Amino acid sequence: MGRPYSGAEQELRTRVAQLAEYQHTVELRTLELQRLSARLLQIQDEERRRLARDLHDELGQQLTGLKLALDTGDKNKEASQLAETALSMVRNLSYLLHPPLLDEAGLRAALHWYVDGFTKRSNIQASLSVMPHAFPRLPKDIEVAIFRVVQESLTNVYRHSGSGSARVEIEKQADCVSVRVRDYGKGLRGSWPA
Repeated sequence: MGRPYSGAEQELRTRVAQLAEYQHTVELRTLELQRLSARLLQIQDEERRRLARDLHDELGQQLTGLKLALDTGDKNKEASQLAETALSMVRNLSYLLHPPLLDEAGLRAALHWYVDGFTKRSNIQASLSVMPHAFPRLPKDIEVAIFRVVQESLTNVYRHSGSGSARVEIEKQADCVSVRVRDYGKGLRGSWPA
């Protein structure tokens, strides 16, 4: 039989046991937060899909009907052009909220569509590189997350960088996907570690 623990040793053992219990609790809470975060992203995407569908199907149909009615006379030419512009904006907004191409053809096709459209809308020359060439389909939530990162990054390039060009690079590696969005604009003042 060993010697009894001194008061300091017993206190240390108690503290180590408490620390292990706290660490376990933090790990459980972290997992729960990750699950909640994933669920929140899923709910956001479902709402975007619903909104995109409603915009396209309902408002888009109404605007199409309005345009057809306006196209019947010459004096309605300006109103018809406004309806055509509104219809185009609704279609574009609908596809930007949730591009059907993402579900149908996958991330690569949806990113090419988005980057091409971004160049036309913004007059910023954006290019896209996706590696490997035979880019595999990823789980739906991962594809949506990558698409949203690229979408938000290019929006930031447009709003803040003053750059005339941008480059999006996506690379699938063995256990991860690397996403890089580069611009050649103003940047931040100061020096950053490399």
